Amino acid sequence: MAGSRIIVEKYGSTSTTNERGMDGVRLNLYSRSVAEMQETYGIIIVSSGSIATGASIWHQMYPSRAQPDDQALATLGSGKAFTAWQDSLRDNGIPAGQLLISHRELRDPKEGEMFKRTLRSNLAAGIISICNENDAVSDVEVKAHTYGGDNDGLASHIAIAMDASYLVLRTDVRGLLDEEGDLVESVSGDNICEAYELAGYDGMTATNSMGSKVAAARDAALAGITTFICHADDSFDSLLDGSAGTLFVPA
Repeated sequence: MAGSRIIVEKYGSTSTTNERGMDGVRLNLYSRSVAEMQETYGIIIVSSGSIATGASIWHQMYPSRAQPDDQALATLGSGKAFTAWQDSLRDNGIPAGQLLISHRELRDPKEGEMFKRTLRSNLAAGIISICNENDAVSDVEVKAHTYGGDNDGLASHIAIAMDASYLVLRTDVRGLLDEEGDLVESVSGDNICEAYELAGYDGMTATNSMGSKVAAARDAALAGITTFICHADDSFDSLLDGSAGTLFVPA
């Protein structure tokens, strides 16, 4: 591992896929950024896109047939989604390995420790771990997919388990926006209730993608992790200097 500090980077489906499946052009841009960051930090990627990629594959093969359920689509798209990341990172001089995980496995003392051990081994070897909720056997991710909030909670869970320094939740908007569409630059204990309301999160249930992100970001911040919600194209340096994204101040 290039550095002792760990960054967990989460990319949503809207940032990794297009109508043809995984978006190789955007993945290459992300991979270039990861290559630069890896000189200083240990990087773990949590990526959505398996279900969307599976749907694209299905419709290319069977344009007139109704598509199967999301868990079936996840089995269809998972391999291609990972391979797209692996190819892109390899083109930028970085090896990548796939890790499918569920919240249940992370919470299990034995399986959770094995998962963390694998992540540590990959970090030490300079291998980027591409993590994803194991959609085919877990309905948590599939339910979240209906409103676009996939993998946010998993990324937060991994960041906490690995004692990461940073969690970056990347999406297709600039961050948390207020009612006028302006960026909320930071969230702390003083304005967390307002952030919940803006995001459509009632403290228990997220009803949209931003609600999922705010809930995940707050959990990580409470664990002492500096967390950002930002546009997928924002540089990490711009997050650190406060010129982009919404910062969730660590407790």
